Amino acid sequence: MPLRNRLKAPVSRILMPLAKWYLRKTRRSHFQDVDVLVPPGVFHPGLYLSTRFMLSHLSRFSLEGKRLWEIGAGSGMVAIWCARRGAHVTATDISKSAVAAIQVNAERNGVAMQVLLADLFEGMPAATYDFIVINPPYYPGDPKTEAENAFYCGAEFQYFQRLFEGLAAFCHADTTVRMVLSEDCKLSQIEGIGKQWGWGMQEVDRKRKLGEWNFIYACTMRGS
Repeated sequence: MPLRNRLKAPVSRILMPLAKWYLRKTRRSHFQDVDVLVPPGVFHPGLYLSTRFMLSHLSRFSLEGKRLWEIGAGSGMVAIWCARRGAHVTATDISKSAVAAIQVNAERNGVAMQVLLADLFEGMPAATYDFIVINPPYYPGDPKTEAENAFYCGAEFQYFQRLFEGLAAFCHADTTVRMVLSEDCKLSQIEGIGKQWGWGMQEVDRKRKLGEWNFIYACTMRGS
């Protein structure tokens, strides 16, 4: 067994209680010119690699005038950063606490964008986007609280079934879809679900921190 796997369980037993203690009240987090408040129960962009990794990847693109949708926007850091670079942003989350946080943080950072409470595609108006950005829940298991929706995708990976089933309706021929995942998730199973619905996943970026690899995938409809 790799050393990282042997160390993961005892390290998690130490870090998880510390994280819960830290997140018991509203905290601040910032990246470049974006500063957000993160209330309890909302995914904290500073405690996980995925948010900053996605922002670093998006910095390669010109977002001026582009229609961009962030699915599962959490505190709104990614959405706000994109809006500050000229994108016309829609930010959605299944969590009422997250949606409230996004609205507050958008105002604090002086950006205007559409913020919606939506369970993936339920509650979404018909539209297509130039960019779709996804930091999905990927641990197998059924979320028991609103906050756990940020981490658990369902015991049978229902989140990804629904994602790949409905995503095409919001894409045009040149839509750029980016999704961040970790080596801790079942990558082959997620790719297999995408394939069932006609989606291909290609790794386009990777970054390692504290021994853990994170990956960004380009998701494309096969044949497009």
